[in-house]
Amino acid sequence: MAHTPNHVPLAAGAAKARPVSGLALLGGFFVLGGALAALAALPAVWWPTLFSAAVTASAGIVIAVIGALMFAARDTAAAAPQELALALRCEPPLVRNWLPVRIGVLLLVGLWAVWWARGHQSDRWLAEDEAERQAAPAWKYRLEDFAGGMAMADIRQRLAAAGFRMRCYGDLGRNEQVEASDTQVCWTLANNIDGIPSQAITLFFGAEGLRHIRIAFAHEHWPAVKAWFEAFEGVPAGKFGKDAGGSDILGRRGGTGLLLISESRRTPAIMALWQARGRIAETACKSGEYGTERWALLCRDWPAPASR
Repeated sequence: MAHTPNHVPLAAGAAKARPVSGLALLGGFFVLGGALAALAALPAVWWPTLFSAAVTASAGIVIAVIGALMFAARDTAAAAPQELALALRCEPPLVRNWLPVRIGVLLLVGLWAVWWARGHQSDRWLAEDEAERQAAPAWKYRLEDFAGGMAMADIRQRLAAAGFRMRCYGDLGRNEQVEASDTQVCWTLANNIDGIPSQAITLFFGAEGLRHIRIAFAHEHWPAVKAWFEAFEGVPAGKFGKDAGGSDILGRRGGTGLLLISESRRTPAIMALWQARGRIAETACKSGEYGTERWALLCRDWPAPASR
């Protein structure tokens, strides 16, 4: 009876399995971390075109490339001396690992080209907006002059007659909405609001009419903006969490709506947001997101606005 060997040698040329090395794991971690960091910074590269975001995205790309090189070097690190010598004679490491470097260089060039182009475009837009703001009339309306449900056509006609250039459009993207069900937006520029130089004044509409008004101010005017907020007729409504920069979001309840504001250190401008009281009743009051004290203030005990 013929003897059958217990071990059958591998066929010639068959690949030898190697365990995953620590270098490969570390390289994969670098690739994943760098890619995530770059992707997270990209929106701020596009708008508001932050230099810090471009630097963060660049660092992410560099880290990902380093990780890819480490991952590509795993076979070289684990190779036997004779295999390593043969690999070096046939294909030097810089040539063999050149692809991640080339991809990284292309991504960096593209990133900074986009940042420069968007920054140049933003500078032009800001200059145009500043020229229009200087020529625009002062905003003489109080937020209490507006109420939820007012028709867009009526507000647009009223403001246009007062000399404001109105831009209105629909088909909104998610970053153009306060609520996902907002359907239309109108915005304009005013010379100032109560003597404070302002930026865009944006009105948001839903199917029922006016819902929100957002007013932007430059950061250097924060003390004056805070005083303007504190002079808003009504009663303090407390704090509504914190913004992206860690500043408190403050609220005041007026006759026709709730005014929210924060210093917004990480955004291009200070944002004041007025929310119509009817919209709050339909959303926050019904969702149960308010605690007992705030629910009483904004849902149960909010007096009807005085007739004008």
